[in-house]
Amino acid sequence: MKIDLTILMYWVVPAFIGFLFGAISSLLAYRYQRKRDDITWKREKEKMQNEFSIDLTRLREEIKQDLYKQREISVRTEILPTIWNNLLNAQGKIGIITAVFRQFPDLNHWPDEQIEEFLKKSVLNDFHKQQLRHESDKITYYQKIIFWYELNDAQQAFHQFHNHVLHNKIFVDGDLYAKLAEIDKCFSEMLIALEVHHEGPLDSRQDRQELYKAIRDHNMQVDTLRTRIEQLI
Repeated sequence: MKIDLTILMYWVVPAFIGFLFGAISSLLAYRYQRKRDDITWKREKEKMQNEFSIDLTRLREEIKQDLYKQREISVRTEILPTIWNNLLNAQGKIGIITAVFRQFPDLNHWPDEQIEEFLKKSVLNDFHKQQLRHESDKITYYQKIIFWYELNDAQQAFHQFHNHVLHNKIFVDGDLYAKLAEIDKCFSEMLIALEVHHEGPLDSRQDRQELYKAIRDHNMQVDTLRTRIEQLI
């Protein structure tokens, strides 16, 4: 059977051209759709990133606010009450040894039984108790030795106040911290003055008057600062 090439070309060539055109059209359509999908995905991705960034910023702000509230609660319920109690304790301990007029037990005229009862309740260690028993002037000895016990108590109370304020400085308002620092300075200067003057005897009445005046001025300053702190907190 002879195949007519003319007829064959008539059918095959158009069919091939149609197939080729269809394939190219499909390829172009696929690439176009792929590009649209890429653009859509890119937009969705940017949208998701923006939403995530907004949510992350909001979450950070919420965490920041929660931490700030917790810090404020901690400052109000723990830090400030402890500082205040330490301040009052230190002022009370320092007030004992800075008192101008003090009364001491009349140990020189007490019977031995009464002295022993007193020593049982005393903070003196066993060595100092024994020393006092053998002293002829028991009052003078007691006044000298009890000073160092009371000074040690006052210094410990002061250091507790000082350290707590220093360690919590970042949590305390600037104005409040400034006043606490002034009180800290007053306490320190009073303790140093007392220790120095006790180790070296005051040579004159004027020396004693100057010491008492300095202590009185410091105490008045502490009272004034304490009142201002009460208004702040």
